[in-house]
Amino acid sequence: MMDPGWCRVREDSFRCDSAAGRLDAAVVSGLVEVLGVGVLIVRDGGDEVVLANERLLELLGVAERGAELAGASVARLRERSDAATVPLWDGISGGWGRPCQYGLAGGRVASGVWHRLQCGTGAPLLVLVVSDVTAQTQLRQRLREHNRALAELVATKTELVSVLSHELRTPLTSMNSMLQFLPAGSGDEVLDQSVDVIRRNVDRMGALVREISLINGIENNMIEMGTGRVDVADLLRQAVARWNGNPARDVRLSVAAPAGPPVQGDAEWLTEMVDRVLAVAIAVVPTPATIPVVAHAGETGWLITVPMPANSAADQLFTATDARGNATALMLARAVLSRHGGRLRMSTHDGRPGLEITLPYRSTATWAATGAPTTATAGG
Repeated sequence: MMDPGWCRVREDSFRCDSAAGRLDAAVVSGLVEVLGVGVLIVRDGGDEVVLANERLLELLGVAERGAELAGASVARLRERSDAATVPLWDGISGGWGRPCQYGLAGGRVASGVWHRLQCGTGAPLLVLVVSDVTAQTQLRQRLREHNRALAELVATKTELVSVLSHELRTPLTSMNSMLQFLPAGSGDEVLDQSVDVIRRNVDRMGALVREISLINGIENNMIEMGTGRVDVADLLRQAVARWNGNPARDVRLSVAAPAGPPVQGDAEWLTEMVDRVLAVAIAVVPTPATIPVVAHAGETGWLITVPMPANSAADQLFTATDARGNATALMLARAVLSRHGGRLRMSTHDGRPGLEITLPYRSTATWAATGAPTTATAGG
């Protein structure tokens, strides 16, 4: 323990004009010792230390303790402090309220702030509060490094997608050109069937390249999106009506979407997002079937659920590369929702898996510009 003479509190130092009279010196001394931060109190314009605690001496790097520093002046305390604390002392002359960081032994970091307190009509007091901020500093550094690595990863991914799309388009264009010169039928059944298979797969690869480029453009804000008012309930009803009016499979959709607040977003792209999600659900459900689409307007946004078959797995839905294009459809839907501040994920309701869409009323995302998408059409 430190010599009480060093951590003394002059009883007249905390005198106030209030009815309370004065603070108990012993209470104040006890409090500053249990705060976990360094505390130094001096008279404004003077060189007298009113109060200092053990934690302060540690954070200032003062080696002496007790009687050697008992009654020491501010100047002597500053002289005994570690050389790294020099910027900290500059605040005593008017840098109040502005934090100053400096290094400690062992790679630690401390932060100190001077405060000027007026207590009644007495002389103002200057209070220095010093704390060890090593953990916070290291956390911020790790977050900066993580964000930098993430930004580099995103940039690499964007560049890779752009390069691959360009490299794939060249041979696909060449193959399409050559297919145009082939006759519609050669009379050889095996050859004609082979040509048809090649043509279908070339078309499929071309559509996949365009889809991936579109997703990449949405994710990287290269495609503009509007910020108008969109009626989510009406958007869902229209999407269900389009499917039920011309179903390609023995599947019907129902919708339960009470009226609610509109969202801020691009109606065209949100419509495309809903169509993609419904197309995936329709493609994987065993027929005949009825798929109930349920929407609820909550406090901060809409929650939309689309049930899926019991054996559906998120990793298969988001990575499958079958001819139905479920993976790219969900990737595009997720990219559109991300631009609107929402998300798409697999969830479980009443023991049944389903695709869950969350869409806030007002997006917190950064929009490239207002207006409808212009870089590419929503239909891909």
